[in-house]
Amino acid sequence: MREAHTARRGRQGGRGRPYNRGSQQWRGFVPHIPFDLIHCENAFQRVKPAPDETSLTEALLKKNQELTPSAAEQAACLSLVTKVNTVLDNLTMAPPPNFEVVRVQFDYYVNIDDFFFFVVETHYYFSKIFYIPQKMMQASLAAIRHARWSEENASHSSIKVLIRILKYLRTRFVGLEPLNPWIIDLLAHGAIMQNPTRQPLAINVAFRRCLALLSAGLFLPRSVGIVDPCEGGHVRVHTSLTLEQQDQVAYTAQTLLRVLSHGGYKKILGFEGDSSIATEMSVWEGVVVTPSEKAYEPPPPQEEKPEGGDVTEGEADEMETQDVVS
Repeated sequence: MREAHTARRGRQGGRGRPYNRGSQQWRGFVPHIPFDLIHCENAFQRVKPAPDETSLTEALLKKNQELTPSAAEQAACLSLVTKVNTVLDNLTMAPPPNFEVVRVQFDYYVNIDDFFFFVVETHYYFSKIFYIPQKMMQASLAAIRHARWSEENASHSSIKVLIRILKYLRTRFVGLEPLNPWIIDLLAHGAIMQNPTRQPLAINVAFRRCLALLSAGLFLPRSVGIVDPCEGGHVRVHTSLTLEQQDQVAYTAQTLLRVLSHGGYKKILGFEGDSSIATEMSVWEGVVVTPSEKAYEPPPPQEEKPEGGDVTEGEADEMETQDVVS
């Protein structure tokens, strides 16, 4: 009976994969879901009480306070936005002689909490000397969509705190640089809000969860990842990263998670030391933390295949990455 079952699985390619007799390569995309302890706590019961993480919570809130723009900076930002908006209004009402205006409509978005603003032109603006490229306009429109989505769905204070901290880690550790602001917004929102209770998680739990999800391969090839809520076609946001960048984010997060597990949050948040903990061996209360190594190696150059040829699994991973607006 077992032999018959094994033979039947062999004909089907095993693990539910469609089998291609000619090339012995499976086709199609079967996403995997990274391990997330928050969603399966009932299956992993604690054998001892949860540790007291009051000091971690206080450190996270302190770092958030340092990163929050001051009242003077917020006032300067609003003043700059007012000036830009005034110039755009004047340009629309009375364009220069060498400009030909074609139904110009301006829109802008201001986010004082993160100290940035977007200005976008929704129609072409022609002149004899320049024009706004379509790709630039599409990027600006995407930024507007992202900002409005964040305003509607990520207004909780814990989400804003986590976003600021993750953006700071992106500047502190080279391995996290590929994470663009939009990916960080979605990651922070998911870490705080997406859990069985549907209630916002504590900032210390969400911070640890972010590193754990990245370590488990949330943004690796063939991962279910995070679907972009502002784009059609179920686009996963991490496909804007190269395979090397996806691997870089994963192994950097693995190292930081191990450091965090042994009480090294002060060095992660920049209160002590430098960013070498992500690239050099460190010792924490007798425990040696060795940085994770990269797993991705670029494939050797191959000759061009004829149209309709078989696609290998490595090539399929390469095809997952795409040029999307980030």
